[in-house]
Amino acid sequence: MKKLTKKTLMAIFALVLAVVALGTTTYAWFTVGQAVSTESIELNVKSEEGLEFRYVGDAGNSEWSQFLDETTFLQRLAADYGQTMSQFRFDAVTSQEGQTFKKLVVGSITSLSAPIADLQTTDSGVLEFKLEFRTKKQSANLKWSSVTLNSTEAIQWAPGLTFTHNKSTYGSSGTVTPSNTEAYYPHDAARISVGKIVDTTESNTIVYEAPNSASNSVLGDGTDLNTGKPGTFAKGAHDYFQKMTGKSVQAAWDAIDTSSITTRVAPTVTSINGSQFSVAFGTTPSAGYYTVMVIIRVYLEGFDYDALNAILNGKINVALEFALAE
Repeated sequence: MKKLTKKTLMAIFALVLAVVALGTTTYAWFTVGQAVSTESIELNVKSEEGLEFRYVGDAGNSEWSQFLDETTFLQRLAADYGQTMSQFRFDAVTSQEGQTFKKLVVGSITSLSAPIADLQTTDSGVLEFKLEFRTKKQSANLKWSSVTLNSTEAIQWAPGLTFTHNKSTYGSSGTVTPSNTEAYYPHDAARISVGKIVDTTESNTIVYEAPNSASNSVLGDGTDLNTGKPGTFAKGAHDYFQKMTGKSVQAAWDAIDTSSITTRVAPTVTSINGSQFSVAFGTTPSAGYYTVMVIIRVYLEGFDYDALNAILNGKINVALEFALAE
């Protein structure tokens, strides 16, 4: 644990998400649907000084505190979603900027749905919540200072048929057959977006994905699919989807409107050090406190190479750390 000083006040958020398959005939883009449950959560402000926060929701806010317990958090989240969180379903979605989300529609060709109007609904497939921070310090900034996104353990999985993996180390030079049982990691397809929100206006949003590794190919770094490079739909989850369904997701990809947002999937960062997300507290105090609100989303990017059946039944560990700096 790093030493905390009067100029560095930390808020640490951690949760474990379980991605559970509800059927056995699923494939990329998860046509059957999955469940996600929050198994454990810890929210703490670790400081000798007064950095406080609260959960902010449509169904009500929690009290200002330096600690938000698991029971209160889940109660607030369930009230906003209108269900217990054990009933919440993760669904593969896609986003161009980490704020608005669409789902895949599989018909004669693949296409994308209209933007999901409300993410805090039963079938949105996105976990979303808001935290508001307050301090008595003037001219202070809140920084997203570190992040953890990993899997509790590897999932051992063999595909239903032969496909080409995006990593040549899988199978035989990337050709994976039903006889190849390999290790897959749910967090490789996950994203975390964090933005500042004032009333209904969101700004400063950045999206994090796990860095390149032996199992993970980074999608949102401006390479591979972001360039529209030919051949990229013939590997990973996209190739598996086509082999299973006889349909390609490329039609949905090609139809994404880039007139106002130039990227087809959200550009991402693969490390967090406080410089990417730093937002100012308000300048008008209320009861002696200056406040700032952030909105946090956890989701599975459907266009990710690693959005395979393999990640079902796995657990994702998420931890966010925010720091107060003058």
